[in-house]
Amino acid sequence: MKLNDFIKELFGKFSPQLIRTILLTIALSIVNVSTIFTIGPLVEFVTNPELENVSPMTQKAIEMLQWLHLPVSLISWTLVFLVFIILTSVFEILAKRSILRAKYIFLREMMMGTYRDFFQARWEFFSKVRQGELINTFSREMSVVVDTFTNLAYFFSRLVQTAAYLIVPFYISWQLTMITGAATILIALPFLLFGKLSYRLGVLNTSTANEIYVVIQENLTLAKIVLGFGNQEKGIKELEKAYDAHTAVTIKSQILGIFVPLMYRPLVIAIIVTALVLSKYFDVPLSALTVLMLALLKGAMNVGNLISDRLTLKGFAPSYEQLKRFRQMAFDLRERGGTRKFEGFEDKITIRQVSFAYTPDHPVLKNVNLDIPKGNMVALVGKSGAGKSTLVDLILGLYEPKEGTICFDGVPLMEFNLNSYRQKVGYVPQESILFNMTIRDNLLWANDKATKADIEEACRKAYVDEFVKQFKDGYDTIVGDRGVRLSGGQKQRLALARALLRNPTLLILDEATSALDTQSELYIQKAIENISHETTIVVIAHRLSTIKKADCIYVFERGEVIESGNYQELSRIERGAFQTMVKLQELELLTK
Repeated sequence: MKLNDFIKELFGKFSPQLIRTILLTIALSIVNVSTIFTIGPLVEFVTNPELENVSPMTQKAIEMLQWLHLPVSLISWTLVFLVFIILTSVFEILAKRSILRAKYIFLREMMMGTYRDFFQARWEFFSKVRQGELINTFSREMSVVVDTFTNLAYFFSRLVQTAAYLIVPFYISWQLTMITGAATILIALPFLLFGKLSYRLGVLNTSTANEIYVVIQENLTLAKIVLGFGNQEKGIKELEKAYDAHTAVTIKSQILGIFVPLMYRPLVIAIIVTALVLSKYFDVPLSALTVLMLALLKGAMNVGNLISDRLTLKGFAPSYEQLKRFRQMAFDLRERGGTRKFEGFEDKITIRQVSFAYTPDHPVLKNVNLDIPKGNMVALVGKSGAGKSTLVDLILGLYEPKEGTICFDGVPLMEFNLNSYRQKVGYVPQESILFNMTIRDNLLWANDKATKADIEEACRKAYVDEFVKQFKDGYDTIVGDRGVRLSGGQKQRLALARALLRNPTLLILDEATSALDTQSELYIQKAIENISHETTIVVIAHRLSTIKKADCIYVFERGEVIESGNYQELSRIERGAFQTMVKLQELELLTK
């Protein structure tokens, strides 16, 4: 059924390319059959040079030469034979070129369509699927699906050619053709039973390939942890186990594909020999028998290849199913948003009665109410797991509240086009991931229209210029994968500069100083102070010294806001949650 869905999808999207390929395949089949027909007269021209009592096939060849005003001779017919051979090669090249062009058009659509589906989905999609499985889907499984497109084209080509080859023996001796054709079908039937086995092997191929890419992706992403724990061998053993499991299945799958045509070949020879023996009972002349044998041989071998192709097509289904499953999942989790363009806000962001849960039984936020006035710095504090980062994700539109609303000047966030909204937001996550590009390119990634002056201004505000000038290549310094060549503080300041380069209406800092040394923390604090009156800031703070100048601080506990006020007001609340946090951090500093 999946193959039918696949074929429908192909014809729905690529009918011009497929129709062109089909027509070329039919033309190739006609030329192939015509070439086979030319062999009979060629044999008779050699064995019967006087051309006495020629077969009907040779008589038609003589008439063709006369129509072409060519002398009736072996040389003339040899030239005709060579012309058909050349035409066969030309049409085969054209057909294969058409298949390849269609294949890469299909690959482009599949790759771009899948990528687009994934990145039009909510963050929830990426949090539910293992990245290794997504990478495998883009690499191996998509390759299998696209190769199936080629296999399907060759399957159709062989099917048309097989039908065309049957015309030849039917023309020469329909009785002999019926006998050998029935024998070929009876022999082929048992091989069709391998289809279910091929599908099961395809399922295992896909699942074991997923595991390989999951192990590779996780160990490469966490390379520093792997090295730090000295657990390289553990990762290698996991990869060996995943690879061995995949190899065992792959070998079985490929052996099945090799087994069928090789086992079918001697049976085909037996059929041909049988036809040869029977031919004398049907009084088939030598020239016609040569053509008949060649057509039967090609046709019977094609039947074997068709069975092998069918097994390959059966085995592809799990790859196609995984690709469709992830695309459907991404579609079901696509970002909704609205059509209204976000131009900014003039008054405030209001969060009213917002509740959220990743699973129904474990609410993360419960009836949260808070205001973020324009131009203010608002801080969110609390223990890990209190719901602060989840609220930021909701403000970014990565998730939708289960209840309640987030509004900008009274307009719900979900009425805006989310991309137009996020383009007005600067976001600095706790772990500042950079691209393996230059410092300049990392900055321009956020705003490709930024001028040199814009870059230098953003870097000055974020104190990036303090360390860039120490590098020999300056802004053209490569930062390495995920920014590995920079220190934690340098990465964080560069991430802040990247966010500032967008001239954001709203700047979100998710624990931007939590993992930094004192000097780097001071740089980030000063940077925040520099921009605190230029834009609206929402900051999640682990270190309370970062938010001493915040206009309002909201204290979270178990998904609820339990206290709010500025630093001084909250510090004076006896035995309050915030006061306790301040005292604990002061004690921590004293004990260092």
